[in-house]
Amino acid sequence: MTNLYELIKTIENLTGTQNTSETAIKLGTTNLEEQKKIKIKKCLISLYPHRNALLMAVRDKYDLLITYNLPDFWNFNQITDELYPKIRILLQNRISFYVIPKDWVNAKSGLIEVISEVFDLEVVGILQVKENANKEVTLGRICQITTPSSTLQNLLTLIQEKLNITSLRYLGDPDSNIRKIGIIVGNSLSTKLLKMAKRMEIDTIICTDFTFNVEKVAEELDINLIDTTLYIINLGLLKLTQTLRMEHFDVDFAFDNQKPSFKIF
Repeated sequence: MTNLYELIKTIENLTGTQNTSETAIKLGTTNLEEQKKIKIKKCLISLYPHRNALLMAVRDKYDLLITYNLPDFWNFNQITDELYPKIRILLQNRISFYVIPKDWVNAKSGLIEVISEVFDLEVVGILQVKENANKEVTLGRICQITTPSSTLQNLLTLIQEKLNITSLRYLGDPDSNIRKIGIIVGNSLSTKLLKMAKRMEIDTIICTDFTFNVEKVAEELDINLIDTTLYIINLGLLKLTQTLRMEHFDVDFAFDNQKPSFKIF
């Protein structure tokens, strides 16, 4: 039967991360030998540890909870009134808690490349910027449309279908043709980044948020913006769940495909 250590190693291979047995385990043993003794029968994968996911993990007797994102109040250096009952319920039910490192986003064959595959986009480059000491930081991927004469409207419709959501925040002319797309997940857009994208002839950026200032700069530069929110990460988590099922057929994996909580008025 699959043990915790083996499962973590598989996750590392699939997400392009390393040495997470100690750093990514938020609740549970970080001792490698002890991890090898913990058998995993059921594993729940969710974008973040919201209340319903915790209740599901307890009710259905899961051994392991895996998430990608942690809300700000999940600060293990300061156990607040909001955090304490959530930690207690996991500890009382002996549920290990693993958080996928954010390195997964831009890793080779990582989250963004999975997203590009789902949207039928061809990755043609890496989107990098120079920061302090001229160090290059990877922010995303540069992709090309694989179908001719594709419009922003076509891409918006595709994203809605894949994410199974009813609305998207976007900027641009729906009838405009798109050729080169930047995908940026979890990183903020900036004027510097938009100007660089323009020089690289990127006409559309899929992102997880954009501010008023970014909106106005993009408008001046004639760059389309599509705000998918962080729920786009669910595409990668679903693919991860499917792959883990094939790698560890003795483990019952469940995917919590959470939808946005906000409503459209």
